[in-house]
Amino acid sequence: MHHLEFADWSPAEYWSAAKSCSTWHIQEGQASEELESVFRREYGLSSIYAVNAGRTALAIALTLLMRRAPKRRKVIIPAYICPSVVAQITLCGLDTAFVDIDDDLNIAPRAIANALDNDTLAVVAPHMYGAPCQIAAIEGLCRDAGVGLIDDAAQVVGVRAGSRMLGTFGDFGLVSFAQSKAIVTGFGGSGGMLFVNNPEFVDESAAFIATLPRPSARVRYLGCFIWSYLLHRYTNSADYYMSRAASRLNLRLPPITAARIANLDAAVALVQWRRLQKIMAARIRIAEAYQVALAKIPQFSLPQYASGRFLTRLMLELPTGIDSRTARAHLLSLGIETRMPYPEIHASSEPQSNATRLRAKLIEVPSSVRLGQDDIASICSQFISLLAL
Repeated sequence: MHHLEFADWSPAEYWSAAKSCSTWHIQEGQASEELESVFRREYGLSSIYAVNAGRTALAIALTLLMRRAPKRRKVIIPAYICPSVVAQITLCGLDTAFVDIDDDLNIAPRAIANALDNDTLAVVAPHMYGAPCQIAAIEGLCRDAGVGLIDDAAQVVGVRAGSRMLGTFGDFGLVSFAQSKAIVTGFGGSGGMLFVNNPEFVDESAAFIATLPRPSARVRYLGCFIWSYLLHRYTNSADYYMSRAASRLNLRLPPITAARIANLDAAVALVQWRRLQKIMAARIRIAEAYQVALAKIPQFSLPQYASGRFLTRLMLELPTGIDSRTARAHLLSLGIETRMPYPEIHASSEPQSNATRLRAKLIEVPSSVRLGQDDIASICSQFISLLAL
């Protein structure tokens, strides 16, 4: 069975988490300060803060932008995006304006230009699955329009656009450490970074961060992450029953609220940071092996592939006419686990938009670093059978 992988953890990550728990350095400790220091040095910014989630960083950025322009309510985002971004914008009391994407699944600058108006507070520009969007062009559009820009590098760490790190464009940037990201420490409030790129917001950001508490229930979240994500290939069949039992016993995890990062999560993030280049090299190798194998079946493609590009998830574009759900069920019967793309969050007014067209044709394919070239060739050979469905 070829499973999806949500994190690449070595024994060092487990040991770091066990050490934090055994010494009771779960919430407080030196790891968070060390993590901030590492990011400040590598990103060349003085104002970087470790928080408990990418959504926390997004909420802080939006809140501070609203203080500067309280009458503006619209936030422009791509029509293909993680639902948590939309939920956080709504929680801030703001309105979302969905715009189309390019063929690489990233927000289209031309669509942003058409949507900008006097009610626009900010643009949130994600680098989808690690593929860099046209962030320099977007920064220029926002600057000329007097609109805030949040460089959403949630899914990518340590990658540059030109001479600048992704996450350092615009007024604010952010990174997430949740599952399926570049650095993974857990899920549900396991960490992220807020980058304050505009000097005008430095003092306000520091004051806001100082009010945040440390998060709670991190050991419980860690246990759930290990069970449901790291041990996914072994526990998937039992996960449904465990979830039902937990619901009946009212053992739900507490909700995630804005907080600083826990020492436990920061310590794991430091281990992942030290292994990042190795993780990225493995992911690049996997993508390149898929590209070679797919050259024999040109009906299928990786829309985000570029030589040497690091991708956190590999999305396969199916040929027109193949239903993605049917394809997933067929591949699962052949021992290949897949995942659907982000769901449609709004009814598109443009049926022929790239977001609508691509969403219907995408599935995520296995990209575990454990896969060898023969494994990938075997997986891709099974795609041919989809053409007969």
